[in-house]
Amino acid sequence: MKWLATAVTRLLGWLPLQASRRCAAVLGWLMMRLDTGPARVTRTNLLLCFPCMDEGERERLARHSLGHTACLLFESGLLSHWPRQRLERLIVSETGRKTLDDGLRAGGVLMFVPHFGNWEFLCFALGDTGFATLYNPPRIRSLEGNLRRSRERFGARMYPTGAGGVRAIYRQLDAGGLACLLADQVPDEHSGVYAPFFGRPVLTATLAHRLIQRSHPTVMLGSARRVPGGFDLCYERLGDEFQASDPRVFAEAFNGAVETLVRRDPAQYQWEYKRFRKQPAGYEGVYGKRR
Repeated sequence: MKWLATAVTRLLGWLPLQASRRCAAVLGWLMMRLDTGPARVTRTNLLLCFPCMDEGERERLARHSLGHTACLLFESGLLSHWPRQRLERLIVSETGRKTLDDGLRAGGVLMFVPHFGNWEFLCFALGDTGFATLYNPPRIRSLEGNLRRSRERFGARMYPTGAGGVRAIYRQLDAGGLACLLADQVPDEHSGVYAPFFGRPVLTATLAHRLIQRSHPTVMLGSARRVPGGFDLCYERLGDEFQASDPRVFAEAFNGAVETLVRRDPAQYQWEYKRFRKQPAGYEGVYGKRR
């Protein structure tokens, strides 16, 4: 399996960016036509979050969203194999780098990176900071080496989720470095609180809140939005509400920041992720029996 994954990413690395995105668009269209599991979840999530949108418009949005998600596969080749100079040409614009650098000089930055655009591209764009982040080891353990090599080859440091990984993030922030979290994942019940996202409660992780309360870093939101010719990178400083001692206040602020980002370009959010799969008492499940 490892050699096959290496061969596939090498093959995808030969494709120009525009060709990769065209192939991804075709795959997104095919997933919609075949009514795949990701297509069904995407439709459900979009109906929950955009109930007033015209049905035809939601269908187009679902197709575009699945195409963007497929881009993660096709763009994995360039992130795994393209040289630095070629990847640098994909940065169409970069906003907020001075704010990020100022935060690092002030004593550390915690950056939230939602499932929006190609968050993997930030492993390259921010690799020079030596940032630390957590990852879930793949189910096929032989693929873990490939995953880490791809994400760490420009300086990022990856730690598996768990107590050891969390301690590494604490050390990174205490040393005044940059730590990045994919914080819009569904946590365990004991590791999160419910807060609204597009008007519906979602279980929201509180790990970031604990990190902020202990280390008091500058808090930012990072994204790599797909634009013609490459990516628009944006690092935004978040407000004082993220320093609140109440984890529910933090969770509401976090979900609000992610929602604001998503509304700028809804197709680039990973809608096939079952963000609403855990609901508080009194709410019915939204994804049916098929999991």
